[in-house]
Amino acid sequence: MEQLVASPCCHPQMTLHEVLPAYASLGLGKFEVFTSWVKSAFGVKEGAAFYREMGRMHGVRFTSLHLPRIDDNIDMTLGQAIETVRFASHLGASIVIFKAASRELYKQAAPALLDEAEALGLT
Repeated sequence: MEQLVASPCCHPQMTLHEVLPAYASLGLGKFEVFTSWVKSAFGVKEGAAFYREMGRMHGVRFTSLHLPRIDDNIDMTLGQAIETVRFASHLGASIVIFKAASRELYKQAAPALLDEAEALGLT
């Protein structure tokens, strides 16, 4: 089970306080972080230390993180995504998942976002 990563999308109505112990009780020690749409979504403003402590309490590591989606307000959403890349690094995740509302927005945002991820050693 070392290679398996639990995803909150399997139980989107569960809060983080519910889902972490539930997955840990199944022997799953890795967790995929979402920043939207699931009730267990992480908030960057709470800080990485808050979530690392929650993970430590349940024996769970956060291995990947879904970034906020880039949309037509590219200046704001790209800024949020770059801030979340930094948060992912502090959290201990090694993978970030980049999303955009369109291919054109993806192409526009990719250089800055991927440069930041690469600088922090993230995939």
